[in-house]
Amino acid sequence: FGHCEYFASGMLVLLRALGIPCRMCAGFAAGKPESNGVHKVDTSTAHAWVEVWFENYGWVAFDPTPPDSSQATPGQPDQPPQPEPEPPVPSTDNNKPDQPEQPESGDWVSNFGREDQQRAMDQVGNALDAAADSVGAFLDRVTAWMPSVLPRRPFVRAAVLAGPLLVGALAAFVLRRKRARLKRQVMAEMGDSATPRQRGLYLQLLLTAARYGYHKLPSETPAEFAERVIRKGGERHLALRNLTWLFYELRYGAKLEAAEAFKRGMDDYAQQLRRDHEPEPAPS
Repeated sequence: FGHCEYFASGMLVLLRALGIPCRMCAGFAAGKPESNGVHKVDTSTAHAWVEVWFENYGWVAFDPTPPDSSQATPGQPDQPPQPEPEPPVPSTDNNKPDQPEQPESGDWVSNFGREDQQRAMDQVGNALDAAADSVGAFLDRVTAWMPSVLPRRPFVRAAVLAGPLLVGALAAFVLRRKRARLKRQVMAEMGDSATPRQRGLYLQLLLTAARYGYHKLPSETPAEFAERVIRKGGERHLALRNLTWLFYELRYGAKLEAAEAFKRGMDDYAQQLRRDHEPEPAPS
């Protein structure tokens, strides 16, 4: 027994002991509106609960505090939960009456026999062979200029020709997917109240850190992410702490000057990382 903070913190400890990301929230539970439709919120409605992180869903609220027994209707005891009905047991009776045979359908799909299927497969195979021959002849003309040391088969030559283009396109696709995923993560964390400028500045910070192997976990706060990068990457990432607090001032303090300070600090941080990761010149 106890108040809401006891129940919420107890649930928090148990979840974190199991390695489940969770956080404690505090606010107000207004309850039911009054007769005029207005929710009355005062100190008596203060409340605490827990939010748990679920992959592909985000933060989900859980309220482990049981209802106040003093709010129960007098003379109406709590009703125990009714057991769910047992699922019906499949019948094992094999002496079922024979089903009447269905009359033969006039639909050509139902009457599509084995010979018809084989004939259709032969036609599809012949069409594919003809298409492959046409494509091979076209590729043979296109790749005729390539050196004779390469295999003569036109499909192999076309693969050699298109390989670098496909690799470049795949790399661009992967980078674009990563950036889109980071952008969705930033927008989900900030909500609709954040401005596009705020999202863009913090997204730039996450992309810079990701370029050097540091990816923010969805359940991490910006401050937790900054401290983890500093702990693993060393003093070269100390600027990340200051940038994170500038972002907090911009996001929650509405300090417009923090945006310019963030941009300057971001440029210095990116240049510092580039210098630290440049290969040392070879000794003369």
